[in-house]
Amino acid sequence: MNLMNKRILVVFALLFISILSGCQVEEATQEFAELYVTAHTVEEQPLSNAERFFGEIVSKETVTISSSIPGNIKLAPDKNGEEVHKGDLLFLIENKDLESEILNKKAAVAVSKANLEKMKAGVSEQEINSVEENLQAAKAKYDAANLNTDRLAVLFENGAISKQQLEQAETELEIAKSQYASLKYQLEQMKAGPTKETVQVGEAQYQQANAAYAALQLKVKDLSIKSPISGFIADIQAEKGEFVGSGMPLAFVHNIDQVYALINIPESYFLNLNQGDQVVVKTATLNKNFNGTIIEIPPHADLKTNLFKVKVIIDNENGLLKPGMTAEVNVPVADKKATITVPADAVLNDRGEYIVYVIENNMAEKRVVHTGIRTETNIEIVSGLQKGEVIIVDGVEFVRDGDKVQTIQKESGN
Repeated sequence: MNLMNKRILVVFALLFISILSGCQVEEATQEFAELYVTAHTVEEQPLSNAERFFGEIVSKETVTISSSIPGNIKLAPDKNGEEVHKGDLLFLIENKDLESEILNKKAAVAVSKANLEKMKAGVSEQEINSVEENLQAAKAKYDAANLNTDRLAVLFENGAISKQQLEQAETELEIAKSQYASLKYQLEQMKAGPTKETVQVGEAQYQQANAAYAALQLKVKDLSIKSPISGFIADIQAEKGEFVGSGMPLAFVHNIDQVYALINIPESYFLNLNQGDQVVVKTATLNKNFNGTIIEIPPHADLKTNLFKVKVIIDNENGLLKPGMTAEVNVPVADKKATITVPADAVLNDRGEYIVYVIENNMAEKRVVHTGIRTETNIEIVSGLQKGEVIIVDGVEFVRDGDKVQTIQKESGN
């Protein structure tokens, strides 16, 4: 239907309403010369515009689970997606060599401890008596060897024995002398008790054995691999019974209490972004909006795509958002605290120019305007209108420049 036909219908409708209300024909004729419209007073208000970008949901924290010790897997998770808590046992590794070594280190601690305690307690009288008896026997043996050597020396000088016999006697004398001196020193030390230096050496040996055992115990603890964070387990790469090497990835744990949406922003919009900007995130599979916050804006664009990878953090308490989902992120790319704004329905496109109709003395005045930010319901007017002016909204498509108009109240809900 063309504009003229629409105007005729409006006139007949107004005439019909006037007749039903009991108006005079002359009054009706006067009224339907005017167009009934709704009006809007131009004012300044905040206005923002959002653009839609697509990206990927990734977990805020992802931990690779691996073993620092090679061995056979005795215990492993059953399936991906299981919820785990910090400290839960995930894998148990068996290493026979390490188990044997820990037993040896434990025995070494026991021996060094016993030696230290015995050293500090000193020797018993029975032990001293035993050494004294051995010392007396050693002295007798030494005296006898000494007499024998002197006797053989006289015989050698007289040519009665060979040199070899004399040297054999001299060797036996040196052995007897050494044994006697060693037992004598041992008895003196036993009677004097342990020195401070001797106790320190014993203590050092005990501490060293303890340290070696403790270090090995830490390695044994590494055989039990626990989750360092709470989340859910994914990408299990080893099963019970398999042999795993040191550092080999076994699985991954994702914490999704909060997640990131990674989106690529072109330069034309990037300059309008700030850390802390609030965004709305949704996915194709979830009929739900999530509030997000821009937390990371890179200092440079990707060299291959010339796009800026922006990071958005999202609270995900119910765990609905999963890593790998495609995120649709509505980002505010224009935001003004106060600007002249009019309803989108009030702006018409007239052969490439944007126009509105301003009401002056009940007359419609055509006005060319320049627009700025656009949303679904409002348009920013950069120039062409002043704050406080009144423009036509409903019925504007029927109005021509210079038409007489009468404003009516728009009914609630229309």
